[in-house]
Amino acid sequence: MFFPLINYVVMPRLDTPISCMAVTRTAASMTDEVTALVLDIDGTRVPNLVHHRHATKGCFDLGALAEPKMRVYPSAANGYYVMLRPLSPGRHTLNFGGALPSMLQAVTYTLDVE
Repeated sequence: MFFPLINYVVMPRLDTPISCMAVTRTAASMTDEVTALVLDIDGTRVPNLVHHRHATKGCFDLGALAEPKMRVYPSAANGYYVMLRPLSPGRHTLNFGGALPSMLQAVTYTLDVE
């Protein structure tokens, strides 16, 4: 399972041209000042989440899979992501999120793994 604790996706405004480098820089700057990162799996805290920062390599077209098709290029993402090994069968609770100067995210999932 791969998911963001907290992240930003930056895309162009439809009426304003912008470069891939500019959206990449903006996505990075939006996630530079993280003040909290949390991941609890079944009540056990996962440490050192600051090391899970990732950015897209280059830019992508956010509208590529949209219906109807639309072009939303260049888009870029930056944030804190984790990938978990498969969970054992049974019920699991994931609490995760983060805090940036312009955004907070707190999510709880209850998962039933068969």
